[in-house]
Amino acid sequence: MKRMMKASVATVLLATAAFAANAKQASYEMVVLHAEGAALKRGAVIDGNQSLTLRAGSKVTLVGADGKTVTLQGPSTGKPASLAGGASTGAKAPKKVAAILGALLSSEERSTRALGVVRSGGPTTAKLPNEWAVNVDQSGTKCVSGDSVKLWRPDAGKVATLMIRRAQSARTAKAEWPANQEYLPVSSKVFEDGQNYIISVNGRSAEMKFNVMPADLDNPTEQAAWMARNNCRDQALAMVDRIR
Repeated sequence: MKRMMKASVATVLLATAAFAANAKQASYEMVVLHAEGAALKRGAVIDGNQSLTLRAGSKVTLVGADGKTVTLQGPSTGKPASLAGGASTGAKAPKKVAAILGALLSSEERSTRALGVVRSGGPTTAKLPNEWAVNVDQSGTKCVSGDSVKLWRPDAGKVATLMIRRAQSARTAKAEWPANQEYLPVSSKVFEDGQNYIISVNGRSAEMKFNVMPADLDNPTEQAAWMARNNCRDQALAMVDRIR
């Protein structure tokens, strides 16, 4: 009798453990990239294997750990992970794109709240017009890709003199930046991956580190995650903005 009771208890414990393990595996984290008319915040993490109901007129864009996105429009009810073709078993993808973008968007929200509470009288950073624009007025890390780098200036009203030199080097490249031209394409061969450069426009200088994106990275969500990992925060946010 005691043996039977012990066997029954062991069976129950094993079944409970198996159920808990399956329940844990069943979760699939997805991050909210955009939300319109829905009770979800940008950057929020949800379980993609749980049913999500959207009312009429609402729209939500989500990304999974593997970088796959899905856009849902109301009225609708369904599991986002299955609609995105995600791993319904909850297997962890090594890329962790959702986690990286979730952290990025959460930091954006904190920065926005802080700006609303404390506003300094100093100059504000201009928002990038697109993800590949390199703001020559702002120092920091820049992510670039392709054959040319798109230098961008917020104030393009006048002719400007552009000067580029590698940090701690006297050798300088010089060019004229025409009036009313926001962008000035420069060959990517000018910039070496991981190196710092001084870019001056009419004597105003900014120091920038250039990181070259791998050529085989073509998924926008993975590109945004790569930018975030490489400290190109503004460019990563601009990339997320175009994912709809």
